[in-house]
Amino acid sequence: GRGREQARACESRPRPGARRVRVAVSVMGAGLALPRREPDAPSPSGGGVTGPPSPIGAHSSACTLGDEYRDVNSFTLLDVLGVGAMGKVRLVRHKRTGLHFALKAVAKDTVTRRGTRAARLVIAERDALSALERSPHDRVARMFAHFQDATSLYILLEYVPGGELRSKMRRHGRFSEQVTRFFVAAIATAVDHLHAVVGVAHRDLKPENVLLDNKGYPKLCDLGSCTRLSDGGSNDDAGSNPRRGGRSYTAVGTPEYLAPEVIDPAGGRLDLSPPMSRVGYDARAVDWWALGVLAFELMHGRPPFRARNVHALYRAIAAGDARYSKRCTGEFVDVVGERGFTARDPSKRLGVRGVRGPRRVLRALGDVPG
Repeated sequence: GRGREQARACESRPRPGARRVRVAVSVMGAGLALPRREPDAPSPSGGGVTGPPSPIGAHSSACTLGDEYRDVNSFTLLDVLGVGAMGKVRLVRHKRTGLHFALKAVAKDTVTRRGTRAARLVIAERDALSALERSPHDRVARMFAHFQDATSLYILLEYVPGGELRSKMRRHGRFSEQVTRFFVAAIATAVDHLHAVVGVAHRDLKPENVLLDNKGYPKLCDLGSCTRLSDGGSNDDAGSNPRRGGRSYTAVGTPEYLAPEVIDPAGGRLDLSPPMSRVGYDARAVDWWALGVLAFELMHGRPPFRARNVHALYRAIAAGDARYSKRCTGEFVDVVGERGFTARDPSKRLGVRGVRGPRRVLRALGDVPG
């Protein structure tokens, strides 16, 4: 997908307002080449976007928006920002106010054709975004409203003008450790907020699902593969008690970022065997593994595991043995490698018990206030 697939979230997608982690701002002045381009129109989300003051507060509830924001005919459809398996995201302009949003449209026929699992994912995304709106976070793209008509489901999302992190990675190749730490720290705060406060796991963390605002700060987006963290049971969307976690029983995500526990190493495929369906996996640990893969890719310009086809890729992930460049400090390898985010044992993976613990995380990722 192209940058700004921001509207990849369903119902209320809030931002980090609650528990916030301070990312060392000093990094911004240390040769960090982040996009500075201003959007050409006002957005309701604030966050440094230019334009007249917005009538919608930075943390207003989607429920407070009037019916004029819940009718697709109230918007002028502009550029296509992204196309996914379940729908299309477009930049839109509200006709009366001139405010710009990202509008995600999912055809009802598409959900029907894809069956029960697709419907459950749509519902899970909607519920996660609604929960996010109640507990917003600055590093998660927010939702302003959701509505439907006879043919489609719509989610009105924040327009994030800087595009995808993936696009920036393609332009720059690889980044310094300092810049990598800036991005990883910011994304880590978003992931921790989803787990600890909202009670969901993302399950598809990758550069395409990280957007950059007009100051270069990342915002996590697209909860289309998320699952509710639960204490047990066989339903991915059931339960509560996010800090205790719970199990997921369906393998989803993008191949390069999948954790080894969801892979069948012998068959070189996703593990959909009966033991997986009975035991499941910790979806929080899968998110932290993916963040480790992303951190490696930012530093090296490539993911840690590569192969000529997806089956060989799965076998490489299961086997492990990522090779770190000499550019990486010992501290970086300690946090990202087999003692950190990409620990082979999911229960020992850094972040699973929160990002406030090990001192090495605080040193490497920035200051996390109590």
